Amino acid sequence: MKAGFASRAAIGTFAVLASAIAIALFLQVSPTLAQTPVDAFDDHRIVQERPLTQVQRRIWALIRADNYENFTGMAFDHENQEVILYWKGILPPAFESLVRDPQLEARVRVVTRDYSEDELRQEGARIARLDLSQYGITISYTASSSGFQGIKVAITSADAIPAARQIISSYIPLEFSEAAQSIPYRTRWDDDSPFWAGAAIERTGVGNGCTTGFAVTVSSTEGIVTAGHCGASSAWETVTGATDVGDSGSLDGASPTTDSMVITGGDYAPVMHSGAYNVSPAVPRFIDGVHEPAVNDYVVVSGAFSGAWAVRVNEVNVNVNSIGVGIVGPGFWTVDDNGYGSAGEGDSGGPVADPAATPNHEDAAGMIQGGDPTYNTTCKGYDGGRDCSSVVFHVHFQDILDAHSATIQTY
Repeated sequence: MKAGFASRAAIGTFAVLASAIAIALFLQVSPTLAQTPVDAFDDHRIVQERPLTQVQRRIWALIRADNYENFTGMAFDHENQEVILYWKGILPPAFESLVRDPQLEARVRVVTRDYSEDELRQEGARIARLDLSQYGITISYTASSSGFQGIKVAITSADAIPAARQIISSYIPLEFSEAAQSIPYRTRWDDDSPFWAGAAIERTGVGNGCTTGFAVTVSSTEGIVTAGHCGASSAWETVTGATDVGDSGSLDGASPTTDSMVITGGDYAPVMHSGAYNVSPAVPRFIDGVHEPAVNDYVVVSGAFSGAWAVRVNEVNVNVNSIGVGIVGPGFWTVDDNGYGSAGEGDSGGPVADPAATPNHEDAAGMIQGGDPTYNTTCKGYDGGRDCSSVVFHVHFQDILDAHSATIQTY
């Protein structure tokens, strides 16, 4: 319940359990990993990289202003406190001026590359969708390779890599590796109107709990995003209290390529839950806009069951072959530096954010979609027999907005 702000502290249930049984289980089982009292956005890694984030934001402002097509990517070098800007061809004068600005919050190192972000994304998406089953080859995902020099193609079996090298061709250099297919997460507890990102929801009368994403507007209609695999064309309610959240079929269905859908019919606010999964009172963070994270950027994931945690962006321009869903992307992988499960079952659809310039305000970066089961490990937050991974895939939120012709709600 909310007293000014929504609380997510009340007891909830997994979709597969009867409500009374689930409540008893929750009361008896303590979380495997103790929650930190420090809010994820105050994590020392997030704080230390704020100068880099400020420079990143200034670069994105220039890119959006003139829609530069030769941008390739960005990465953070924490050791040298630098933002690495990858660019195809000659850097435009506006960026040269920015790089030389003596008042810049951190240094910018410019690295020339042969391919733009659009080229890497489009070719990566094409390769990810190749049907190579006749050769016994399954592509688990594609991404930009280290340093944006080409495309990484991950195959489910190392034994199939030699054949994949022979069969898959591209005008962009390819790098092959082995990786498992990602598994989508299904399954904070009590929220009320206006609903925030990071709250637990389930299909009315069915279960299948998931997490709300950021609030959006589609054709003047308010809505809130969640993962498409949670169940399109369904009515949704809070896990505890059965408060009506809205309907995912009244405005549009799921976008298969971004595995996202929009729930409408209720009131939704440009605010996300932060803190632990069971924190009380609720910890609000206000949404200022949307931007794409850089490689090595620390962002915050906030699933309804796992709570909010700082994780590091490992790979970008990723297209995953998600089990039971298909090819999803573009997005990015994050890793938990300590090897804990930063997201898991029940967290699908949840928000991923990057700190904005104003304290307690954040920018939308992505939506939690699923994880690499190779790295399944101890869950952060509520355990309860969930599967969680330290390596998690998220869909770029700007691409979700584009897929639904939506705009993000801001505070």
